[in-house]
Amino acid sequence: MIIEPLPADARVDNGVRLLDRYGPANWRSQIDPAVLDIDSSAACVVGQLYGDWEVGQAELELHDAEDAEFFGLYPAEDGDAANLTASWRALLLGHRYAALPPRIPAARDVQTWQCGAQAADDTPPTAHCTAPKKRNDDRCPEHARDLAHT
Repeated sequence: MIIEPLPADARVDNGVRLLDRYGPANWRSQIDPAVLDIDSSAACVVGQLYGDWEVGQAELELHDAEDAEFFGLYPAEDGDAANLTASWRALLLGHRYAALPPRIPAARDVQTWQCGAQAADDTPPTAHCTAPKKRNDDRCPEHARDLAHT
């Protein structure tokens, strides 16, 4: 089964949650929206925060391109970089705000292509993540990371 990538805004929202949790303090003020370009390893979000894509990739524990795509830090397909750059820029300039992660009430409602990990961050104990799974994995990148740290 092929899983379609999330829309750019949803992936950027995932990236915001990642950086809020694991990124540098005050990370938003460290990115210059005027020069932001997801296609540039120096001007992208990770490049501006860490000075180098590989350093940032290691710091954020992005294990592969699929992780970076899920968090809106790398284009998922041709032509996607412009949409990601625009979404990051709008968020950083305050023209839009990150949405809450998708939540559903019970595991029985999770589709086979979705993560299904129990959600955290002040959600009811029956809430489960509905983000798409990574290919060849049973969790979305965010919950795969959480499982690796337990």
